[in-house]
Amino acid sequence: MAKDKTHYYQSFAEEIIDKLEKGTAPWQRPWKAGEFQPAFNPVSGAVYRGINQIMLSSDGMNDPRFMTYK
Repeated sequence: MAKDKTHYYQSFAEEIIDKLEKGTAPWQRPWKAGEFQPAFNPVSGAVYRGINQIMLSSDGMNDPRFMTYK
């Protein structure tokens, strides 16, 4: 299982590097004040933080609600 996690993190790192080389920092968006809503769990209300926030926000989805299978 650790091998799968390494592969995912490696592909995510490559995606970030590719975006940076193209001149776009994925954690910076051209939103206007009041438009941005961070990724959160709609059941618990917890807002994702750190690398989880960057990973979820970089998918380009318009809905900030995320949940796990657990």
